Amino acid sequence: MELELPAVVEDVPTPCFLLDVDRVKANIARMQDTCQRLGVALRPHTKTHKTLEVADMVTNGQKRKIVCSTIAECNFYADAGYDDILLAFPVTANKIARYAQLANRLQEFHLLLSSVENLGCLRDAASRLDAGKICWDPMGQRDVVRVGRCLWEEPCFRFRGVYTHCGESYEKMAPDARAADQATVTARLQDIASRLRTAGIDVPEVTTGSTPTCSMAGDVLRAVDQFHPGNFVFYDYENYLLGSCKLSDIACCVATRVVCQRPDLDTLVVDCGFTALGHDGMRQRPDDFCVIKDHPNLRLVPLQPCTSGISLTQGTQSLVYGNLSRAGSRAETSSHPSVTCSQPAREMVGLLILGVLVLLPSAALGGPLHPTCDSARPCGQSGTKPVTPRIMGGREAMDGEWPWTVSLAANDEPLCGGALIHDRVVLTAAHCFEDPNLRDIRRWKVVAGKHHLGQVDTHTQLFRVKRLVMHEQFLHTTVIDNDIALLLLDHSLNYTHHVRPICLSPTEQKLSSGHGCVMAGWGSTEGTGPDFVLNVVRVRIVSDELCSKLDWYGSNFLPCADILRRFQRRRERCLLRVCSYGYNCGEKKSPGIYTNVSYYLRWIYDNMNKLDVQPCLELIG
Repeated sequence: MELELPAVVEDVPTPCFLLDVDRVKANIARMQDTCQRLGVALRPHTKTHKTLEVADMVTNGQKRKIVCSTIAECNFYADAGYDDILLAFPVTANKIARYAQLANRLQEFHLLLSSVENLGCLRDAASRLDAGKICWDPMGQRDVVRVGRCLWEEPCFRFRGVYTHCGESYEKMAPDARAADQATVTARLQDIASRLRTAGIDVPEVTTGSTPTCSMAGDVLRAVDQFHPGNFVFYDYENYLLGSCKLSDIACCVATRVVCQRPDLDTLVVDCGFTALGHDGMRQRPDDFCVIKDHPNLRLVPLQPCTSGISLTQGTQSLVYGNLSRAGSRAETSSHPSVTCSQPAREMVGLLILGVLVLLPSAALGGPLHPTCDSARPCGQSGTKPVTPRIMGGREAMDGEWPWTVSLAANDEPLCGGALIHDRVVLTAAHCFEDPNLRDIRRWKVVAGKHHLGQVDTHTQLFRVKRLVMHEQFLHTTVIDNDIALLLLDHSLNYTHHVRPICLSPTEQKLSSGHGCVMAGWGSTEGTGPDFVLNVVRVRIVSDELCSKLDWYGSNFLPCADILRRFQRRRERCLLRVCSYGYNCGEKKSPGIYTNVSYYLRWIYDNMNKLDVQPCLELIG
């Protein structure tokens, strides 16, 4: 919902945060130009703005490569479609489960380690962490090679590089001190990278951060590969004092209202306390905490969490009525005396705020946690957290929860379902094409990212079929045998949270009786739910002995699965079965019949190669 801006000064609620969007855009463009000049990539930190609007500006709408300070921030941006996030806070053991949840949602998830012990903690939990990077904080630099080698040799990780934040730059006021600091940081990074390379460990990336360092970057920083600044989108008074920006570059300020006068303190009381301004308690500078826009002779004195005082630094001056100052604009003023507590609180002043973020120096090593053929596009990961409303033993799927599920339509009529196993390949059942007329691929369309077949979805992707490959020994007599087929799409999918492939197991899976699996698709729910909405149900494997009984299916059958009455999310999905057929769906002794996909792995592998598509699968055994 769009908020309506106040028409007059009296209607502005205070304290109020004011933002100059044009200056934000200019600050972003300047940092991007700096990175381009130095040949350095930009991974912006979101800790200052914490908004989707600014994040979209600074990433040029690509929703990739950002840094967050908290798990909550990571989830906030993941909900908005960001899929490559660095959590810039050291790993703690009690949050492993939450890291795993994030890793399941993101294409790449990056973590910081503060100790060698936490590396072991992550290794133990690696089975739950499906994607991303692992990074190490160098508080024990003597261990850098040992930890780097652990990451390099650990099959769950892929080593990525070395990182430091450069927090010391907030203490360097003189230009020569800043230049020396940049040279020291760069030399330290290069030394760590050199030690790792000498040990036979490749170091793809050397990265650094901090707004002062990146804003005043000299040529010495050409030696790094990536910047991680955050404050630069707004800037603040502290960065102005450091020389990172001009006063006119500060894009944000706080408007506050004069509440009353304290003659005993020679102070005006305003309704903006240090909690609203975010006064940095670890680096207090009472004489330059903030500046009062257009009033250089006044200074702010923190009084209470909810109030502050404005006092004179020199001379005599009264605040003027209507002086609501935006950063970068000069409000019209008229003479008006200061007020007492009994008079209306109407005077307005603008405060340019001091930096509030304290980031301690850190450095890191990194590598992805879930190796795939393309680590930026892991398979089998859903971007949506499920809920549990029941529909015939299962439930309606959440939008985007099963992004590999596709609908196959012949002559614009949905007839079958399938699963994306590659960005151009769909795995489905051969019986969908049993009718010779339906083997004309021009009749078929493949719809991905669809939730409700009868409604328009903004994230739907439509494909034509370029090739159809049915199993050579597909038979349909009293039973259906070798019921498996591949479809080659006319173009590659656009990899999103709503459209992505599922994994294939590298070995044949012989699931024991009672083992749980999940079935997803569209179709009749026997009157208990909509036919055209994607549904999921948890099923359990029925033993061969039970399924072959005469009062079940007899001796000729494919693997059976019956409905379970509860649902539980798995950390990642591997495609094990394709629905083949069934009778009296959902009734006792009438389980669904499925094709064992893992049994046909060699057939899938060989035919994908014939289609000139490289399968993301290494067969074992």
